[in-house]
Amino acid sequence: MPHRHGGCRPVHRPVGKARLEELQIPLNSAIGLDPTDVPAGSAPARGLDVLLRETLVVLTRDPAFSSAVRAVAASEHELVFVGAETDLATQLMAGAAGVAVLDTAATVSPIAQLAQRLKAQFPELVLVVAGGAAEQAALSAQVTSGDVYRFLHKPASEQRIRLFIDAAWRRRGAVEGTAATSTLPQLGKPATPRRLPFATLAIAVLSVAAVAGFVGWLMGQHAPARTAAPPSAGAQPQPKTPPQLPADAVLKGLLDRAGDALARGDWLLPPGASAADLYQQALERHHGDAQALAGLDKVVDQVLSAAEQDLLAQHLDEAEHLTAAAHAITPNSVRVSFLTTQIARERERAMRAQTRQQQQQQQADELERQQQLVATARAALTAGNLDEAARSIGIAANAGVDRDAIDTLTRDLQGAQLVARMKEALVKPTPAPTAEAAAPPLPEPAPTPPAAAAAPQASGAAPQEPPAHANSIVSAGTLERLHYIAPEYPQRARATDTTGWVDLAFDVEADGSVTHVAVLGSDPKDMFDEAAVAAVRRWRYRPVQRDGLPVEQRAQLRIRFTLQ
Repeated sequence: MPHRHGGCRPVHRPVGKARLEELQIPLNSAIGLDPTDVPAGSAPARGLDVLLRETLVVLTRDPAFSSAVRAVAASEHELVFVGAETDLATQLMAGAAGVAVLDTAATVSPIAQLAQRLKAQFPELVLVVAGGAAEQAALSAQVTSGDVYRFLHKPASEQRIRLFIDAAWRRRGAVEGTAATSTLPQLGKPATPRRLPFATLAIAVLSVAAVAGFVGWLMGQHAPARTAAPPSAGAQPQPKTPPQLPADAVLKGLLDRAGDALARGDWLLPPGASAADLYQQALERHHGDAQALAGLDKVVDQVLSAAEQDLLAQHLDEAEHLTAAAHAITPNSVRVSFLTTQIARERERAMRAQTRQQQQQQQADELERQQQLVATARAALTAGNLDEAARSIGIAANAGVDRDAIDTLTRDLQGAQLVARMKEALVKPTPAPTAEAAAPPLPEPAPTPPAAAAAPQASGAAPQEPPAHANSIVSAGTLERLHYIAPEYPQRARATDTTGWVDLAFDVEADGSVTHVAVLGSDPKDMFDEAAVAAVRRWRYRPVQRDGLPVEQRAQLRIRFTLQ
């Protein structure tokens, strides 16, 4: 047994305590042990192990969200995914979780109640909740109080998820620092085993006295000294009390005012009375003041948190202003640099979106203008203003109106012009034929009775009835076709894979035959004209009836030539 006791000699304990004070790690509070139960040699190792095993616990059933968190989670922390509230409780009870991310889509309990229960049971756990606007409204009070550290809107990019998780770990580090400070006084208390060497020494002394036979003398002469000696010989050296500096009332007033401004949310304004300005004034009065430095860190944290919220809400000007203010306080902050980059990317994305919107608006305006040109030409055709219609069609064609729309307008214009010419021809009076033109000269007639000669004369003088006919053009599709011959595809067009169309006008006679076939337009010009005319001339239609009599009818159609 002496050999084992040698491993716990008092000289090792001051060394262990000095290491704990340098590490500033809340060992006992982290692992749940009383300070007197922790061996001095093992305390530092346990504390570091607890910090390294801190876990990021994510409650979600969203594969995309899980992948994004896995991509941005820091490698120094263990990452655990759970899919149900019961699994979340089991994981948290293990005592290794430092940050928890709750996806509201995977929760069963109302999110406000769940967050309240978790915070009551695990007060040092940093909570981040991901969800929509309704869940954010339900958690507004807990976000304001700090029970829920951040609310993350879904869907979220990997950059935003990294931003929130890194901020949560920083908050977790702040909680750990507070716990370490409160634990150190407990670690500095003398433990019961420190008295063991003195008891052993007393036993050894008593044994020597019994063997020598001087128990009475030793007990009478030296017991008081031995009783009083152990405290002075084995007592821990008391730290020297640092000399008290005279109180600086001005510095204290600046720090108090700065704390009040920070609590009110006056981080940057008003000038000279904001928390940032007052802490700066305190540092100018006492360079390196710890309270002032910690206060500035809190100001920067609040300002950057507000900038992050503005960035998420696409308030880029406000986010940029706050980030610039934080940069003025801490120029070398990694968080400031990250936010600056994110704001620049969002501005670039917003500019691209604005450019696309402008282009779409320009295209819509141009389409509306073209439609207006087509409507103007159509109105002129309907009103019979053919010259105005022709001019409007030309303007529309030059403005880039769809080619099919221009072709339709042109075809309708040509049909209207043909109808107008036919009407004009009907209105003009036909000159009466002369006697010479009415009949060829006849040989000298033989004398005939006067009554017989009068009959032919009367018959020749009577005018003949003009044939009935149509005075308008109709689409050939409205007529009943009785006989059809397909147009032959020109060999030169087939060889070059050329397609096109031909617009025709023709007369359907009273007997149904087709006459007076005319080409109104074609594309390509003269490529398919002959084949179209040759085929239509061989077609036959059912005669058009008017007042019970067959009449002529002018018709119009387009023949398209396409390769099958």
